[in-house]
Amino acid sequence: DNAPKLEAIYALSTKCDYPTFEQLVELGKENQNPEELKAREESVDEKDCATIIYTSGTTGNPKGVMLSQANICLDMTLGMYNFDITRKTLHVLPPHHTFGSTVNYVGHLSQGCEVYISSGLKHVSDEIREQQPTHLILVPAFLEVMNRKIWTTARKTGKEGLLKLMMKVSNCLRKVGIDLRKKLFSSVLSAFGGKLELVICGGAKLDEEIIRTFDALGITVLNGYGITECAPL
Repeated sequence: DNAPKLEAIYALSTKCDYPTFEQLVELGKENQNPEELKAREESVDEKDCATIIYTSGTTGNPKGVMLSQANICLDMTLGMYNFDITRKTLHVLPPHHTFGSTVNYVGHLSQGCEVYISSGLKHVSDEIREQQPTHLILVPAFLEVMNRKIWTTARKTGKEGLLKLMMKVSNCLRKVGIDLRKKLFSSVLSAFGGKLELVICGGAKLDEEIIRTFDALGITVLNGYGITECAPL
């Protein structure tokens, strides 16, 4: 009654009386006009402005940065050949953040990666444990909090010295081809879902010490750089 323009409701769950999302997909196929779709595709020029992102950096008032279809797609297409993403991620960065949206929405979906969209910052820790992502796209602030939490927990449990020793031993073993990180640090990694392998970080400078810490525990961190004007990757 409060939404007079609402025409239909489709449910992701099959445990209710509404039509399902699968039925909506089939309805779309039935009503698809191939000629109209082709015309819409052909009308898009790669130089067309795809989005306007407002950014100030550290220099003053926000300025609208116009990114074209080619700006966004070229960065991602060329970037894909430099590293392998894993099969599942948890998207925690806001959609208006160019780094997060370019990598997560354009890059990940085009490679068939499963993207779980976070419900918000206060839910991230629980969602990481629940969804068990194999990689994450983050800004340094997230990794700094994660790093701080690791060492705070170790100190509270009286295991800080032991953790540092295990990291040294593990790094020595890796030099001779023996990698035991998943076993040695399983209790630490469980806080991140237990399956996290990779973090792609950008948006600001990340402390090299944090990169080394996560590497020692079994999580590779790629330290990215880019500005909004360059459709950053």
